Amino acid sequence: MYMQRETQRMWGEWTVATLAGYAVGILAILPGVVGLAYAAQPEMLIGLVSGAVIGGALGIAQWLVLRRYTEVPFWWILACIVGSMIGLSIGMALGDSLALPAVRAATREAAASTLPWRVVLQAGLSGLLLGVMLGAAQWLVLRSALRSANWWILASGLGWMLGLGLGAAIAEFSNVLIAVLLTGAIGGAITGWALQQLRWQTPGQGGVIARPL
Repeated sequence: MYMQRETQRMWGEWTVATLAGYAVGILAILPGVVGLAYAAQPEMLIGLVSGAVIGGALGIAQWLVLRRYTEVPFWWILACIVGSMIGLSIGMALGDSLALPAVRAATREAAASTLPWRVVLQAGLSGLLLGVMLGAAQWLVLRSALRSANWWILASGLGWMLGLGLGAAIAEFSNVLIAVLLTGAIGGAITGWALQQLRWQTPGQGGVIARPL
């Protein structure tokens, strides 16, 4: 029962930390991204800059949670930065190529009806690549503290794909702030659930958990 409460608390803290880190990163980078977009800079460059800021904010927030439960080195933050930069830069570059047919649509009406869904697909693809690359970089750090992390990269890819895809849909039809919060919450909740399932080598600093339940 004690371990169950601890893993539930870890899931809650991780979800909130991921939401907060993602929101802070987005709000910090948004003016710069808008400026780069207006300057017609390549999508890959925008992804690299965005990934560095978002990955740094996510890494710090998540590390502050993880260090309470297990031995995770400070370079978790660097891994998050590198993974986010690679994932977002590739994802945004590929996603931009998907958006081009909509931009080049024959009529204004066709472009208006097609572009929102292209944006959602673009965001979902970016989220998938962000999650996979971020998860792979995090796995390199986590593996020293784990017996098994087989599902971590998959869960990370799924969480950020759903988060960014649904967030883009909300942003298209509703409020951007709600979209940002939803993206962080979904990414955090799914990866937090995966974190509960991992098999840890030793109990962490907080007395938790040789095997999360």
